[in-house]
Amino acid sequence: MIRKDYLLRMFQLLIDAINDILNNIKNGEIKIAKIQITNTYQLFDNDASIFLNTNIDGIIQFFFKKDAKYLKKIAFLSELMYYDSSHKKKNSWKKCT
Repeated sequence: MIRKDYLLRMFQLLIDAINDILNNIKNGEIKIAKIQITNTYQLFDNDASIFLNTNIDGIIQFFFKKDAKYLKKIAFLSELMYYDSSHKKKNSWKKCT
C-alpha cells in the first residue's frame, strides 16, 4: 500500500510539474519554464543530460529495473523531453500550447 501511495504521489507531482511548465509557456514566462523543466528531470532520479544523451533502449532499461510502472514514467519523461527540445527551436513553444 505504501508503494502504491508513493507512485500515485510521484505521478501527481509529474502531472503538476508539466501543467506548471505549460502554464508558464502560455504566459510567456520562458525562463521560468526552462528552470521548471530542468528541475522536473530530478523527479526521475537523474539529470537531464543523462536522458537526453541516452538512447531509448537505455532509458527503457533504466526505468524497467526500477519500477513495474515504468511505462507511465516513460510517458511522462517523453512529454517533458518534448517540451525541453521544443524550446530550442525558434517560436516552437507556440505550437506546444
